[in-house]
Amino acid sequence: MSPPIPEIRSAFVQAEDPRDHRGSSLVYSSKQEFHQRLGSRLKSIREQARLSQEETARLAGINRSYLSQIEGGKRTLSLYLACRLAKALDITLDALLNSLEGGSHE
Repeated sequence: MSPPIPEIRSAFVQAEDPRDHRGSSLVYSSKQEFHQRLGSRLKSIREQARLSQEETARLAGINRSYLSQIEGGKRTLSLYLACRLAKALDITLDALLNSLEGGSHE
């Protein structure tokens, strides 16, 4: 027999908060900080690849101004779009996201 709903709720309340990542280097003070770092990383990779925003946006199937806003940390992007941008820049999504972990840009 399954436990009553109130017992399940109390178990969730007592459980450790999954958003608490103490000790992890993937802790950001805000979503905005994360998106600013991701945008900065995308711009850095794009410039290293010697691609313009126009060319990168075309390869990813988005508008150049949208890419500019992403690079500036002003817009969020979906996982799907992050994958398309990684492919346009000829890197893996893993390489893009792992680079954010330590805050370095390789």
